[in-house]
Amino acid sequence: MDDKTRVLVLLIQELSNLTSNGDSKLTNVHLKKIVSRYNTILTKGIKTNNQAEKLRDTIEEFERQRGFLEQTITGMKRTLSTREEHLKNDLLRKNNENSILVEEINQLRKDQKQYKQRIISLEYQLKNALHFQQQAQRELNSSASNPASTISSARSRRVGSATSASRSSLNRIRTPDAFFGNSDITGLDRRKVAEFVDSLEKNNKRFEQQQQDIDKLKNYVQNLLEDEGSKSPSSQSDDNNISFGDSPLLVSSEKQKPKLAPIKINK
Repeated sequence: MDDKTRVLVLLIQELSNLTSNGDSKLTNVHLKKIVSRYNTILTKGIKTNNQAEKLRDTIEEFERQRGFLEQTITGMKRTLSTREEHLKNDLLRKNNENSILVEEINQLRKDQKQYKQRIISLEYQLKNALHFQQQAQRELNSSASNPASTISSARSRRVGSATSASRSSLNRIRTPDAFFGNSDITGLDRRKVAEFVDSLEKNNKRFEQQQQDIDKLKNYVQNLLEDEGSKSPSSQSDDNNISFGDSPLLVSSEKQKPKLAPIKINK
C-alpha cells in the first residue's frame, strides 16, 4: 500500500468517527483538525514530489554533462595519442639524422687525419728526394772535374749508392709527426688537399724520371770511360778531348739538367 492510499483510508476512518458523534461543535472542531492535518500531509507530499522531480532533473543534467565531458575527454585522448605518435616519429627521425651526421663527422675527421698524414709524408719524401737529387747533382758535377781514373774507379760505388739512397728515400716509411711535429690543416678543404697531393705525386714522378736520366747519363759516361781505357795509346792521343754534346741521353736531359763540361783524360 502506497502513501496516498494509506492517507485516504485514515481520512475515511476519521470522517466516519466524526459523523458518528452527534455534537455539532465537536464535529466542526474535529473537521478543522482533520483538514489541517491532511493539508499538511498533502503539502509535504507535494514538496517531496517537487524535490524528487528537481533531484531527477538535476541527475539528468549531471548525466548529460557527464556524457559531454566523457566525449570531450575521448576527443582529447585521441588528439593526444595522435600528437604523441607524431612526436615519437619526429624523435625517431631526428635520432636517425643525428646518427648519420655523427657518422659523417667522424668520417670527415678520419679523412682529414689521413690527408694530413699523407701530406706530411709526401712533404717529407719530397724533401728527402730533393736532398738526394742535389747530392747526386753535386757528385755528378764533381765527377766531371775529376781525372778519368778517379771517375772510373768510384763511378760504380756512387751510382749504386746515389740510386739506392734516392729510391729508398721515396719508399722509406717514417713517422711524419715525429719529424715535422703536429700541424693543423683544418683550413684546407678536400679539393685543395687533393690538388696538393696530386702536385706532390707529379713532383715525385718528375724526380724519379730525372733520377733515371741521371743514372743513364752516369752509365753512358762510365761506358765511354771504359771504352777509352781499352783503346790503344795512339787512339787515345787522337781522342784526347771527349765531348758528350751529341749523346741522345744528354740531349734529352739538357731540358732538366745543366750541361756538363768536357772531360779531359790525361795520358
